[in-house]
Amino acid sequence: MILSGLTIAFIVGVPLGTVVGSAFGWRATFVFAAIVAFSVIPAIVFVVPSSAADDIPPKSDWSVLKQPIVLLGLFLIGISFIAAYPIIAYLGPIITATTGLEGAGIGAMQSAIGFGSVGGLIVGSVFADRRAFLPNMRVMYLAFALVLATWSFVFLTDNSGTWINIALVALVIFLTSATLIAPSPAIEKALVQADPRQSALTLALNTSVIYLGQGIGAGVGGLVVGSIGFAALGYVGAGIAFVAFVAATLAKAR
Repeated sequence: MILSGLTIAFIVGVPLGTVVGSAFGWRATFVFAAIVAFSVIPAIVFVVPSSAADDIPPKSDWSVLKQPIVLLGLFLIGISFIAAYPIIAYLGPIITATTGLEGAGIGAMQSAIGFGSVGGLIVGSVFADRRAFLPNMRVMYLAFALVLATWSFVFLTDNSGTWINIALVALVIFLTSATLIAPSPAIEKALVQADPRQSALTLALNTSVIYLGQGIGAGVGGLVVGSIGFAALGYVGAGIAFVAFVAATLAKAR
């Protein structure tokens, strides 16, 4: 359900934020985000049920971090977003550079992030139920690295705004989002199964690592764009994703 909410945000929020920013300026995007955030407060107050605190002593909660599968899962999910966000954080100017689209056209292209997330969530959920954790991670992160690498080839294509070129970029956006989200169901399943009593903590850490990865990835992307240029982002992201593949390959099943 958490990933479903994130997917909806990708489908609706990212493109709509782009349209608002294009129409009213970048500051309006933050005003829009604040309005949306405040609008859900009544739903939290009146809809989310209250629950009693667990009786587990606070110190024992953190003992779950001693389990290798938990550390590996958090590492992998963090690497996922560090690898993807050098591209996703700068997707607007990347779309313009590769297709010539601007404004609402960028927003329409960004909706492919959300639809890719839906596809990745479905495929990842099926694999999480039918395959072991480590084989899943090896296949998924190898695919993720290969998809990210294609971004550097996208910059070599014609950016005249032809339908073929636009469709190619939209497809790569879709695949990037799908391969980013696909490992998440298996990772969250592993975090919960490590110790169901401490699932609230491990899932909270999972979410925190996602946002940390987004911030680090955006920073890495800024450094790459400023020093080398957009064309290098694909190779950088692929290299980071390959670290996750290596970690999953070297990890031992328990």
